[in-house]
Amino acid sequence: MGISLHRIKSIRLLYGEEPLGVSPIDFDNPKHKPVPNGHAIAARITSENPDEGFKPSSGTVEELNFRSRQNVWGYFSISSSGGLHEFADSQFGHIFSYGDTRDDARENLVVALKELSIRGDFHSTVEILIRLLETEAFINNTVKTSWLDTLIAERFKTEKPNTMISLVCGAIHAADERFRTNFQNFQSSLERGQILPMHSLSVSTHVELLCDSIKYKLQVTKCGPSCFFVVMNESYVEVEANRMNDGGILINLDGSSYLTFMKEDVDSYRIIVNNKSCVFQKENDPSVLRQIKLIFLFLLNIDLFFRSPSAGKLLHYTVEDGGPIEAGQTYAEIEVMKMVTELRCPSKGQ
Repeated sequence: MGISLHRIKSIRLLYGEEPLGVSPIDFDNPKHKPVPNGHAIAARITSENPDEGFKPSSGTVEELNFRSRQNVWGYFSISSSGGLHEFADSQFGHIFSYGDTRDDARENLVVALKELSIRGDFHSTVEILIRLLETEAFINNTVKTSWLDTLIAERFKTEKPNTMISLVCGAIHAADERFRTNFQNFQSSLERGQILPMHSLSVSTHVELLCDSIKYKLQVTKCGPSCFFVVMNESYVEVEANRMNDGGILINLDGSSYLTFMKEDVDSYRIIVNNKSCVFQKENDPSVLRQIKLIFLFLLNIDLFFRSPSAGKLLHYTVEDGGPIEAGQTYAEIEVMKMVTELRCPSKGQ
């Protein structure tokens, strides 16, 4: 069953035959032997987090901007609502690059990936692909089947933006969001005939960010429509920041411009600076947060619950209801994008 190879149009073109013909082709001794012409490299774009073992994630695509070139082309597949479904495969894009030599194809792909803009409430593999393509092993074509596994074991991560620049950008995002929220609340109260205290319109706030177990305390003051002062450790910088229509902020710092975005999660801020992302943790004192959480749950008379880090399909529980459980023990398994993910208990209990 099936179609003979010599009757497939692309195969006939490859061997210099009439595209719509049906004459047999002697593949062992063809009349026109195919000659390789150039090199091609393909890159799979997936919604996975390389910094967490390529754990898949779903979410909504807020922006996707890809420019095809003469030697680079690709396609992307997302739902009509702009989301990546948790029950689908994690791959949502494919980019192909061509060049006269392998290095030409590699460089074309690197440029295309750096110009690719994907923004949403999920992680992608674009940044790690750029780093892999620029490694010495890939450039010299000395990679082996165990190459990627070795890099993962060595905790090979994506290139991060400068820490100080990321801190300034993250602090401005967090502070500006507070200022905007306070102003909207004050405006809404006026419309209802109420007047909030004037300190609710304060244009100075403290922002605390944690990175690599180091806590950074910054004070951000808004001095004008687009002027901010950021103070840390008795030193300061003056920053020009202009909010964009898509939610981003264009920041001018020391003569350089940075297009930045921020995604706030429950316990962290994800900052994107010129298409490079980093994550800052929020204040997280386990003893204080646990006491507050237990008191809150006790007052509401509800049981302690755990939240899955990703949306997906619950397969089964691995611990009986009411049974003992140790810290780090798996208590359930879920399916996310055709992959099984274990959910582990953060502390001992039952």
